[in-house]
Order: sequence, then C-alpha cells, then structure tokens
Amino acid sequence: MRVGLTGGIASGKSTAADELRRLGVPVIDYDQLARDVVAPGTPGLAAVVEAFGPGVLGPDGALDRGRLGRRVFASPADRERLEAIVHPLVFEAAERAEADALRVGHGTVVHEIPLLVEDGDPSSFDAVVVVDAPSELRRRRLIEGRGLTEEEADERLAAQADDDARRAAADLIWDGSGSPERLRAQVGRWVRAMREGAASRVTGSRPMRRTELQITEFDDIVDVLRRCQVGHLGLISDGGPYVVPVNFGAEVVDGRVVVWCHGAPEGRKVDAIRADDRVCFEAEVCHEVVTDVSVPQMTSVYESVIGWGRAVVVTDQADALHGLTVLVDAVAPGRSRELPQRVPSNVAVLRIELDRITGKRHPAPVRGGR
Repeated sequence: MRVGLTGGIASGKSTAADELRRLGVPVIDYDQLARDVVAPGTPGLAAVVEAFGPGVLGPDGALDRGRLGRRVFASPADRERLEAIVHPLVFEAAERAEADALRVGHGTVVHEIPLLVEDGDPSSFDAVVVVDAPSELRRRRLIEGRGLTEEEADERLAAQADDDARRAAADLIWDGSGSPERLRAQVGRWVRAMREGAASRVTGSRPMRRTELQITEFDDIVDVLRRCQVGHLGLISDGGPYVVPVNFGAEVVDGRVVVWCHGAPEGRKVDAIRADDRVCFEAEVCHEVVTDVSVPQMTSVYESVIGWGRAVVVTDQADALHGLTVLVDAVAPGRSRELPQRVPSNVAVLRIELDRITGKRHPAPVRGGR
C-alpha cells in the first residue's frame, strides 16, 4: 500500500513521520530527498547554481538553503523555476526508495510529501493522510519554535495550499493541534490497525467519502454520537446511492461502533442492504443556528459523526430484540421495557458495524469580527 503523508508547515507532520519510523514503517522523506539531490557535487546543485547564481552557495560550497528559501518564497516565478529543477530528481529518488522497501518485504510505504496537494498527485496513492493544525497555531510555531519573523512565517504559509484543500484530499486526518504525545497515539492506532490487516478501516476504499474532520479521539466521537439527534443512512440501490433519515441507537462492541436502526421487512432500506451491504452513516446534533452576524458568516453550530461500514438485516430474535432495545432507549429512554418478548413481524432490525468513523465540530463564528 502506498500512503501519502502531508500537512501544512509546522502542523506536526515530522512528528508523525518519526513515529511511523519508530514503529518500523518505512517513510520516504521528500524534504530529505530534496536536500540529497542538490548536495555538493550533484547535477542538481549545478543546475540550481546555473539558474540562481553562485550567491546561493555557502562558504563550504554547499547550498545555502536559508538564503535560497527566502528568495523563492518571496517570488512565485523563482519558486517555479526551482521546483522544475528539483522535483523530477526527487520523484526519481522516491521511486528507487520505494522499490528498495518493497524488495525487502514491506507491504506499506509512506511518502512524506510536504506539498503533496500543491505539486503532487494525491490520486497516485492508495490513501492520503493529512496532519492538520489551525493556521494561526502553525504560524505561532514557526515564529516561536523556528525563529522566523512574522513576515517569513506568513510567506511560507501563503505559499502552501489552504487547510480546506488539504482536507479535501484526505482519506484520514491526524490532529496535530495538540501535544506530540497525542499525535503519536493517533499514529500508533493506525499502525496497529494496519498490522492487524484492518488498514481499510481507517484508510480503505469506500462507496462514499467526507473529510474535514476535527474530532479524532475515538471516545470523543462516541460521546458526540450518543448526543446526536438525527441520523442519515447512505445506501446503494439499483437506482444509485441515496440517503434516508433514521432513528438510531449506538453502542461500542469490541472496539467498534455498532449502530442499530429499523425498517419495513420489504421496504427499500432492507432491499438495498440485501443487494449491497455497504453503507455510509451520518448523525449530527445542532446546538445553534447563528444569525446575529453578517450574512456571509451565518452558520450552524453543530457536532457530527460519519462512518462507513456494512449492514445486515438481523434474523436472530435475541440479537434483533437487543438491537431494538438499544434503539428504543436511545430515542425514548426507559421505554424499551414496554417492548414485547419478540420483535414485531412488521419490523426489520438493521445492524450496522462501522469500520471507519470520524467526527467534526463546527464552532460558532466570532461575534463582532470581520
């Protein structure tokens, strides 16, 4: 499996890559390759000097990356000229490194590419992982942690894709806004799933996809799910994908979220599931509809959960009654005691086991802001 790892500057991408290496996953560092292909004595360095002049060299004859960096970040034309020299050399080196990793038996190779969205091809990877952190936090890290001036930090941020563009390319997002330990824990969970043969639970192919998640801790996602008021089930029928609203109940079984809902035994939901058991499930809880702001800022304040998995029509009476109990207590707490001993014949109980689940929190806009 080829995995592209990317993220904005100072997002925590290097921390994630280092943890992958520590756990034994081969990581190809495109930044390091970019240094290697312009090392002293290489054709790459000769081409850079020819394009930008000997002033980009340091006293030791090596490339002065800081000086060159300040020049190209301030000039889009210079940046394009540099990329035209360096990128082909980097891609060739990456292909060789990937071949070496596969040759010694690694089934997964991670390509750490800072500008994957801007200059690469996300579709060339089996999965794309984005390390995400707010731009203002990354700006502060650049200034306080790396010693850049405010102007230099702004130039580097402006030279990269915006956060929405990266999220739109993602199959999985790791939250880099917290501590390094929290980020490493997310990486570790993914590696464990991959080694258990379940990498598809977090990055695999699926009939529907949505990104922009901001809630990454499993327990937090489950907490949101239990507070959600509305559920929607995405199904695939003969007429194509469609979505239906559902009442639901959820529980965690063996570390996975199981959603229970119901339908008519001969209804459209049941027919679709019997024909194709792949489903997408989404639920949300709306806290506020914000209208006391300028019209462009009007929005909803909500939390949502989305998951992908497979559904079955439960035939075992005990399992079906258990699922119906979970569903009824979620919708009307305490009313499950009124259920009969058997599931009514006009009710089909549906069990959805979610292989991948993510969450999003959409905050309120700043009142009185621009």
